[in-house]
Amino acid sequence: MKTIYLLQGLGQTTQDWNEVINHLPPDYNVRLIDSFQIGFVNESYSLEQAAHVLEKEIEKDEEGHKIVCGLSLGAVIAAQHALMYPSKEVKYILSSFHPSPPKAIMALQTLVFTIFWRLIRSELGVDKDKQQVLSVLKSVKERDFSQDLLHLQQVRLLLVGEKDAIHVKAAKFIGQRFPNSEIKIIQNAGHEINEDQPIALANEIINLD
Repeated sequence: MKTIYLLQGLGQTTQDWNEVINHLPPDYNVRLIDSFQIGFVNESYSLEQAAHVLEKEIEKDEEGHKIVCGLSLGAVIAAQHALMYPSKEVKYILSSFHPSPPKAIMALQTLVFTIFWRLIRSELGVDKDKQQVLSVLKSVKERDFSQDLLHLQQVRLLLVGEKDAIHVKAAKFIGQRFPNSEIKIIQNAGHEINEDQPIALANEIINLD
């Protein structure tokens, strides 16, 4: 049996994986991991804490074929987990992953969240507090994986939407430094591949050897 751990992006909920799950074989053991919830220690978000909680979830399952698939924030957590808990049992799919998000982009994103919080809160879910969201953005902004790429031995697949220009460029850069990975550009998809092209994403999960 294959167990797949799905971690969503910051502006999503775990329900945004539903269409992907609908196109996976019925014998897959699907575990939805809430990227937002697992990283908090009090009011501060920590990628190390998120990776630690993910490891606890993985440990609950029997030995077998395990795949961690993270998108955006979820991909950052997946990469952090791969570094902290290297294991030949776990393979990783990183979707819309950037090893070192451009500081200007992160600053703009933080500004938008700060100014237009009331407008975008409903999209993020009422359970998300503004300061918590800003803490997540801060933790991502401060984490640079550029020097760690060669150590991510178990990353098998990098996925990026063709319309996601920033991450297309990043994927081509980091793909040369992941020794065992393949890059796939998903047609007619933007940043949120699980929503834009769920069937294509499901097929990539299924085809991962």
